[in-house]
Amino acid sequence: MSEIKFVCPFCGFESNGAGVCPTCDEVLEKRCLCQTGDFSNKCCEEEAENGEKNKEKLMEAELSSENLSEIVQRAKKKAEEEAELENVKPVDEDEE
Repeated sequence: MSEIKFVCPFCGFESNGAGVCPTCDEVLEKRCLCQTGDFSNKCCEEEAENGEKNKEKLMEAELSSENLSEIVQRAKKKAEEEAELENVKPVDEDEE
């Protein structure tokens, strides 16, 4: 079982729980669980946030490409309809 540690970034005081450092009254920061010794907000959690941002960018790109393909399909359909309208012969009113 990995043990979560909270450490004061200024004096190095360690605790098993979050809170305030009793020696310098600074907020304790959580150590990352990847055993690098870095604080979690600057280690793996930052990478996870970057991964989420990358996923969001990919989703946006997919949506925009879908939108572009829809626009192209609409343009083709409109062009086909206009071509059909050009082929239609007008009805002469004099033929009555």
